[in-house]
Amino acid sequence: MKFFIEKEDSYGYLKRLRFVSDIVQYKLENSKSIKILDVGCGTGLYLSIPLANMWKDKVYIFGFDIDIPSINFLKDYIERNSISNIKPISNIAEIKNEKFDIVIISEVLEHVESPINFLREFTHYGHEETLYLITIPNGYGIFEIDSLFYNILRLQLRILKNFKNKIFPKSNIKNQEVTTGATCSESPHINFFTYCAIKNIFYKANLEVIKYKGRTFACGPIISRLINRFDILIRINSFLGEKLPPQFVSGWMFVLKKSSVEYKKSKDCIFYNSICHKIYSRLKVYINKQQ
Repeated sequence: MKFFIEKEDSYGYLKRLRFVSDIVQYKLENSKSIKILDVGCGTGLYLSIPLANMWKDKVYIFGFDIDIPSINFLKDYIERNSISNIKPISNIAEIKNEKFDIVIISEVLEHVESPINFLREFTHYGHEETLYLITIPNGYGIFEIDSLFYNILRLQLRILKNFKNKIFPKSNIKNQEVTTGATCSESPHINFFTYCAIKNIFYKANLEVIKYKGRTFACGPIISRLINRFDILIRINSFLGEKLPPQFVSGWMFVLKKSSVEYKKSKDCIFYNSICHKIYSRLKVYINKQQ
């Protein structure tokens, strides 16, 4: 099976893998081997498995996810392909006494109820030199806007289809082909962060940003159909993701460490607590849950 990231696309999956692998390589410069915790690893196809294959004897990865079908897929994959340096787990208690050199939390915070408490929980699995790699979509970037319009369109089409089926019921239903991607779960986004808000969350979780990189300028279920058809658009999209201010890109990638300064109560971002943000977030959550 392929890793789905043999070439770049509008979502920047290959750029994310390179971003993470650069940090792994940095850690290995001072250690013969390291341990990595991949939180919300999903099927492992986009990070855990490629990383394990890059450094078979130097990296040991614990892939954690609460989605059992995703973990079962990962278990089956590593067994069939004789990958010995990944341990899939669905119960965090299995690693309660472990400490990791790198903790990856990629495309996860937008799905959890309390991002601050979530980050605080997983910093317990690091030591003083641990690096935390966090990637997250811009809650107001083109990806989220594109997804909103796409999901509204899907909802309308589904309503029309249900209406049509009631009038003209079908006797035979064909089985749909099931494909496997980053995860087997259907977990809609419930958080939509501004750049100011996510940095404030890091601060409250006692984490300090030591490196930032933008992912891509534009992606989403609609616009990606155009971008992914042309290599030149993919390259321009990736270039803009790095050069534009964070507020204008679709996704963010951070390297963080535990802060030496303890969190002190601070003011939250004004817009993040505004009525406009609350209306936008609730609309997004509602539409996402209808899919």
